[in-house]
Amino acid sequence: MDTHEQDAWLRVELAKKDQQEGRTNGHRLSGSLTIVTHCYAEHLPQYAKHLDIQIRSLRQWPPTKMMVSLVVCYTREDEHTVDVLAKYAKQDTLPSGLSVQGYPMTKAQLFRRAIGRNEVSRAHRSDLYWYTDADYFFGPGCIDYLAWYRRDSALLAPQDVWISVDHETGDKWLARHIDNPSEDIRLDGFAMRRQRVAIGGVQVVGGTTAREYGYLRGTRWIKEVDPAAGFRTCRCDRAYRGWLERETRKQAVPIYPPNLYRIRHTQDGRDFNNEGFKLGRKTW
Repeated sequence: MDTHEQDAWLRVELAKKDQQEGRTNGHRLSGSLTIVTHCYAEHLPQYAKHLDIQIRSLRQWPPTKMMVSLVVCYTREDEHTVDVLAKYAKQDTLPSGLSVQGYPMTKAQLFRRAIGRNEVSRAHRSDLYWYTDADYFFGPGCIDYLAWYRRDSALLAPQDVWISVDHETGDKWLARHIDNPSEDIRLDGFAMRRQRVAIGGVQVVGGTTAREYGYLRGTRWIKEVDPAAGFRTCRCDRAYRGWLERETRKQAVPIYPPNLYRIRHTQDGRDFNNEGFKLGRKTW
C-alpha cells in the first residue's frame, strides 16, 4: 500500500468514526442529495471534459446510501456541454440511484453562478445540496459520508481536498483520461490540501435551509449580467458564506468526506469574454 492509498484508507476510517458519532448524536440517514454544478465550455472545451470526469466518478464509485441528482447549469448554445449531457441522458448508462439533469439557462443567468444555485435550491426537494464546480470529482465513500447530516444543517464545509500537484499535471491527467474513456479513473497526481474555508466548490447545506434561504436570495448577486463580458469571477461564494451565517445565525461546520478531488488546469474560463478573447481584467 503506497502513501496515497494509506492516506485514503485513513480518511475512510475517520469518516466511519464520524458517522458512528453522528448516529449516537441522533442524526439520521439523509436519503437524497442534489449536486449543483455549472459548466460553460463554448470557447474552452476543457470544462466539458471536467464535467465528463465528474459524472464518470459518480458512475465508477456510485453512492450506496443516498439518491443523487447531479444538476448541471448550462446554456443550449454550448455544444460541448450539451454533448456530455446527451451522453448520459439514458438512465441505463448510470447506476441505480443516480441521475444527471441539465438545467438550461441564458448566458445572462449562467454567467452569474449564484443565480443557478438559487433557482435549483428552491426547485428541488432533496435532503442535502452540494454546490460545486465542474473541476471537482467524487472518489470512493465521498458522497455516502454525507448521509449522516441533517436536512436543517446550515453550511457544511469539507476540509480535505485531493488537488492536482500543479496545473500542468492536471492538464495531462485530464487529457489522459479523456483519451481513454473506457478506463477507470486513476487517483494519481494529486496531493492533499486542507481547505479551511468553504470556497465555491465545497459548499454543502441542508435541504430545508437551502429552500428557506436560497442562495443569496434578494441580493445583487442573483441579478442577471451582461453576457458580453463572459463568466463572472465567482466571488459570490464568499458573499454566501457570510450572508448565510447572518441569516441562520449558525457558523459553518467543518466536515471530512474522504476522497474529494479537484483537477487543476492552466486556462480559466473567467479570464475570457463571451467571444473567447482573453480579458485584461476580472469582472465581479
